[in-house]
Amino acid sequence: MDKLTPMMQQYFAVKNEYKDCILLYRLGDFYEMFFDDAMIASKVLDITLTGRNCGLKDRAPMCGVPFHAVDGYVARLVAAGYSAAICEQAEDPASAKGIVKREVIRVVTPGTIMDSAALDANKNNYLCSLCVGENGSGIAFVDITTGECTAKELAKENFTCAVMNELAKFMPIEVIMNLRAYENTGLVQEIRDRTHGVVRNYYDWAYEEEAAKKKVTVQFGSLQEASLQDKPNCVCAIGALLLYLEETQKTELKNLKQVEVDRDAENMQLDMYSLRNLEILETLRERSSRGSLLHVLNKTRTSMGSRLLRKWLTAPLMNCAAIANRHVAVDELVKDPLLRAEIVEALKKIADIERLINRIVYKNAGCADLTGLKISLQQLPDIARCLEDCQASLLRQCLKNMDVLEDIAKLIDTTIDENAPATLRNGGLILPGANEELDKTRNLMVNGKAILNELVEKEKEKTGIKTLKLGYNKVFGYYVEATRMYADKIPDYFIRKQTLANTERYITPELKEVEEAVLDASTKSVDMEYELFCQVRDQVGRAFDRVQRTAEAIAVVDVLCSFAAVAEKNGYVMPEVNMGDKISIKDGRHPVVEQLNKDHIFIPNDVILDNRENQVAIITGPNMAGKSTYMRQTALIVLMAQAGSFVPARQAEIGIVDRIFTRVGASDDLSAGQSTFMVEMNEVAYILDNATSKSLVILDEIGRGTSTFDGLGIAWAVAEYMADSKKCGAKTMFATHYHELTQLEDKIPNVKNYCIAVKKRGDSISFLRKIIRGGADESYGVDVAALAGVKKSVVRRAREIVASLESEEKSQVQDAKIHTKIPEENGNQAQMNFLGAAENPVLTELKALDLNVITPVEALTKLYDLQAKAKNQ
Repeated sequence: MDKLTPMMQQYFAVKNEYKDCILLYRLGDFYEMFFDDAMIASKVLDITLTGRNCGLKDRAPMCGVPFHAVDGYVARLVAAGYSAAICEQAEDPASAKGIVKREVIRVVTPGTIMDSAALDANKNNYLCSLCVGENGSGIAFVDITTGECTAKELAKENFTCAVMNELAKFMPIEVIMNLRAYENTGLVQEIRDRTHGVVRNYYDWAYEEEAAKKKVTVQFGSLQEASLQDKPNCVCAIGALLLYLEETQKTELKNLKQVEVDRDAENMQLDMYSLRNLEILETLRERSSRGSLLHVLNKTRTSMGSRLLRKWLTAPLMNCAAIANRHVAVDELVKDPLLRAEIVEALKKIADIERLINRIVYKNAGCADLTGLKISLQQLPDIARCLEDCQASLLRQCLKNMDVLEDIAKLIDTTIDENAPATLRNGGLILPGANEELDKTRNLMVNGKAILNELVEKEKEKTGIKTLKLGYNKVFGYYVEATRMYADKIPDYFIRKQTLANTERYITPELKEVEEAVLDASTKSVDMEYELFCQVRDQVGRAFDRVQRTAEAIAVVDVLCSFAAVAEKNGYVMPEVNMGDKISIKDGRHPVVEQLNKDHIFIPNDVILDNRENQVAIITGPNMAGKSTYMRQTALIVLMAQAGSFVPARQAEIGIVDRIFTRVGASDDLSAGQSTFMVEMNEVAYILDNATSKSLVILDEIGRGTSTFDGLGIAWAVAEYMADSKKCGAKTMFATHYHELTQLEDKIPNVKNYCIAVKKRGDSISFLRKIIRGGADESYGVDVAALAGVKKSVVRRAREIVASLESEEKSQVQDAKIHTKIPEENGNQAQMNFLGAAENPVLTELKALDLNVITPVEALTKLYDLQAKAKNQ
């Protein structure tokens, strides 16, 4: 180190504190990177790698980026998975003694990036903190670009599933966690696979309860004020999160005003399976927004509205009054398209004021940000005027929460130049007339020589020296020159500087004072402009609460207008949402499928589910006929209704649903060593453990991942369990190829059979896509194969084999019947008998089971054991 130049010694001193970051070290007009950082950056940023003599034997690898464009380069480094530390000059190089002092002013990570160009305006950019304790865990999320902070206490049971459900809703780009969590390598890998984000272990001491409490109370007030008094793991997660933000942002977290805690009781719960299977935010295969429910409903005009819509769709309401407020507001906007058009026209001109005000608070904003905020605020009076004519209570509440912020708009409008450059240190930021002293300085800078000439003219009149004129040289700057014939008229305050053959050159105190002002005017003007800009930025930042409340109100108005536009365009109706147990939909349609397949007429279908005679719907029919679409559209209509949207139907009555569960499709999780069937059983077990009588359960082809009889047995048992009001009682739609399940309608009064209408002529079939009462008489699997283009010879042979197997089955049907008994009032469990009447060890063990106390997961495990024993007999 002694051989290193002073500059490089300083570089290494800083680098040693930020070993995990790429250090961007300010040198003049560039941020330079050295050694390994330079090697990485040159490849990621595609910039030339050079070298620098740093006192060592070999030249140090080096590359750099212009200081005025650093945000874009940092964003690319972060997108590539790196963190960047920005090391800035901490003093003026002109006045520094020795090497200029430097310090890191901020660290940029995926979860803390604030450059708007690097962010998806339609999504939040969440940073997550996870704390795993001895008696539970806590999880917290923050988006520093919007000031949003939320947290939840998680129970110790089903921990991994609970964590993944939260991550599925927020999809953080970066996750920090304590060592106890990080040592769970399976969890860490699953988080990386699901979120595609950065996962890192953070200081364990940051998660200690006492240290975390201090952080939380300083930021949000007492634990009681923050509703965290009985949530110790939440406190630890938030405390570590706050410390991480302070370390990276190097400033107070002024935009984090409150934390939302455990709002589960207020919202419908959607687990990661339902979010994925129902394709609410993105499609299942391509993970694209197009083809999702969000894509259909998103006609928002602002970034704030788009982000709020995502939240409403992932957390639908359960309060009937709050839902009705949204529906009534949408209804008013549907019925008054002129009013809605006027609001939308103003919304189009509103920038992302939520993120702008947060950039301003963190002092990351430039003139373009302030100008964008000004233009946005200038639209607010028009929106307020429109809302004054509205009657819906939610729209009136938005008006009440809005602040038109005329003072802030005026401040920016009268001070900040709309054409200001991106860099803040080169002047051109402040409008003429904004500051009297700045105007004088600028006048000196632009008209300096003319001012000096005016001064000479005054001296000429004052002294009577007609030959007096202004001159300049590099030795002593500006001077006045007079011929010797006026030597007797030279005033005492003229100081002789040079004598020539026929003339004398002088300076005056006033001349030197004006000269100094003129020569310093350029530097002084730039400094004054930057100082004035900072004053304006800080003053705007102090209006954070007002701007934030207004941004929230604008977002709500935007989403309501979006719902109204979609409802009008697609023919949606206002649903009736109540506390009853009925889901009744007339001519319901799938909101996404009908939009993607506009070349074909979408066939609407009715739905009737309740907690009485229509609790479980067994749906049979061939593949490709529309069973999955029918079930998914039911779930989506319920979700849309509780989110506040109108729904694709002729009429809809929705009893509040607390959770939507889905088991749809089959996909191997080979990376976790789990087969299709194991994944399916995990999801089924989760549903059986968590579904309530107010839940809606969608089950598609349960049991097809194993042998026929095992699959049928599991499907039958699950259907019975869902239908048992004492154990579950959830409203359930159960699509299956096991036609044996249609027998349940005759044995359990709250089960009803439905099937897809099929038109068949000879060997050709067509699916009518209409749901009708009753069970399908056959599976039509061979017919589907023919439709798919399977060779005719193969189809013919398949028909022969099916006919032979069906004949065999009919001869043996009396030996393998399923008998189901309705659970009696004394609690006797319904039984399935797949075996003969003769006693055997398997049957004895099966009869000995106490099914009143065994859990669903234990039941499945026992089923595997019994099967293994039966096979070995």
